[in-house]
Amino acid sequence: MEDLVTCHRFREGLPPDLALPAEEAFRTHFDGCAACRAFLHVQREIRERVRRLEHVPPPPALVWKVRALVAREAATPVSAWRRRVWIGPILAVAAVIAIAVGLRTNDPTDMAKPFAAQASAALDPATGYRSNDASNVERWLAARTGERVTIPDIADAQLVGGRVLEVAGQMTAAADFRLHGQSLTWFAVPSPEIGGRRVSDAGIMSASIREYHVAMWSEAGGVRVIAAPMPFDDVMAIAADCRMQALRGRAL
Repeated sequence: MEDLVTCHRFREGLPPDLALPAEEAFRTHFDGCAACRAFLHVQREIRERVRRLEHVPPPPALVWKVRALVAREAATPVSAWRRRVWIGPILAVAAVIAIAVGLRTNDPTDMAKPFAAQASAALDPATGYRSNDASNVERWLAARTGERVTIPDIADAQLVGGRVLEVAGQMTAAADFRLHGQSLTWFAVPSPEIGGRRVSDAGIMSASIREYHVAMWSEAGGVRVIAAPMPFDDVMAIAADCRMQALRGRAL
């Protein structure tokens, strides 16, 4: 039992250069823990972006947004997903990066609205496909969209089925999940743009629409989206893990 490596021990044991420790117990944990693989990937990505930074004054609106995020982080109880991916430090460093480069992005709220609306709608058996088999749902979606999609493996979530929707004028594949009693929808948009606005390939964009939190990122020449009535940090953690799964699959 002394050789057991927990998520906390794995992350605390990473060296400054973020190289994977040589001890077998660390490598065994890394191979079997999607959350820690996501954590290490994001940390390395942040490290590389920090290395390339030039100092630019941040936009005032971004400063206030980061302050609001920090205040909300301090007031929010720790959830299961935040423990899994340790999203708090990741978000804090990402916010510093955004400030340092003076990130100039349009408010993504308008881009996120149609996804929050579709996520709030229940899967209709008359127009959707109900199945908990990801391969079957992927084939069903591909037959109707003409696009091959790979549904991510979301830890602890149960796949409910798939839908084909028109979102922002585009035929979009969607997969519905249940996670800890809450609904969660993953979308695969074929175009890199939503409503004529391009989704940045530099990271994960986010927006809040009432009780729904929406995460959007560039993937496979299109856009992937997670929308759920769950805590912001949980949605961002799930999105980071989905994004890392796609990057890992592309490297194979």
